[in-house]
Amino acid sequence: MAITYITNLRNNELIASHTIIAHHFLLRLRGLIGRKTLTKQEAIWISPCQQVHTHWMGYALLIVYLDKSLKVVHIVHHLKPWRFSPLVKNAHSLIELNAAYRYDIEVGDYLAINAEQVGK
Repeated sequence: MAITYITNLRNNELIASHTIIAHHFLLRLRGLIGRKTLTKQEAIWISPCQQVHTHWMGYALLIVYLDKSLKVVHIVHHLKPWRFSPLVKNAHSLIELNAAYRYDIEVGDYLAINAEQVGK
């Protein structure tokens, strides 16, 4: 099993220690629908992706758009349920976090996404 970490390289902040990686069509399609509310250390990384929706969500999301080099190119701080995010054409992927928590992420920051194998 792998645990995926997301870290902000500007300030070394650990953004998430448990990340769902949605790189396949069905995982991207489902996203967070039907999942429990994200804690501060949980996220979903959707790739490729330039836009999301929050239909059937019970809470607001913080959306961090990334280019191919994992540079933050746009942020939506509080996307309420039943909304569409903006389409960000220069984004290659994005990270969804729970908007109830604060993260020190700015446009221009670079993020690191690393997986660590645990167990057998």
